[in-house]
Amino acid sequence: MTALDAGVINDLIAASGIDGIEQVDVFAEIDSTNTWLGKQPPPAPGCFRVALADHQTAGRGRSLNKWISAPGRSLCLSMSYTFQSRPESLSPLTLALGTGVADTLEGLGVDAVRLKWPNDLLAGDAKLGGILTETQYKGRDDIVVIAGLGLNVLLPDRIDDAISSSYVLRAVDLNSLLRELPSREALAVAVVEGWCRTFQNFAEGGFERFQARFAEADWLAGKSVTVTTPEGEVEGLAAGVDETGALRVETSSGSRLIISGSVSKATPA
Repeated sequence: MTALDAGVINDLIAASGIDGIEQVDVFAEIDSTNTWLGKQPPPAPGCFRVALADHQTAGRGRSLNKWISAPGRSLCLSMSYTFQSRPESLSPLTLALGTGVADTLEGLGVDAVRLKWPNDLLAGDAKLGGILTETQYKGRDDIVVIAGLGLNVLLPDRIDDAISSSYVLRAVDLNSLLRELPSREALAVAVVEGWCRTFQNFAEGGFERFQARFAEADWLAGKSVTVTTPEGEVEGLAAGVDETGALRVETSSGSRLIISGSVSKATPA
């Protein structure tokens, strides 16, 4: 694939009429777009900054896992957003952002994108990408969220795109899911447009606006799961998420709500 074209991206953003984007930075190579945005001045309240890279040398997933991507074969995109007022809860924002990407990809022709709590994007039973959100507090009320997306676009014959984990799903790419693969520039702008709406809707109405959509795409629902948490492993039946984004697991001793953890096993019940 060809390198990302910053001029094309900026032209597409201008033509789309997306409001509130203060700056777009495109890199041939960078350690991490999330890390870079975290070191930049935050956007004004209600506004965004965008960073994209043709290749990340130190991309990050959750829990210090690495996102390793071959140059030119993934979409590596991050956005920072400053909330105009403190949301009631930021915990389910990653889930909301997942629905935003799912809607964008389905709009491009990908069938039935699924979401695996807390941050994975799947097509069928294969991993298509992942989301990492990080929060910065710039004062009592100023909250900046940096959201990063790693999305498999065209995997090499030897798959190098993966998140290190004890539980690894096989990988899939957009090239195998779409009849006609869009340019990464067009894909990036579509994601940016979708995430702008997602952030703004979340700021206005919280996770309530996204909970039903997440339930439609919830890959874990009804599966037998093992979830690794800071307190130990929880085994049971995944039963959706609550209004705070916590995973509900029905165990032999009752219902458990898991705020933070990683799914180490998931099988049909």
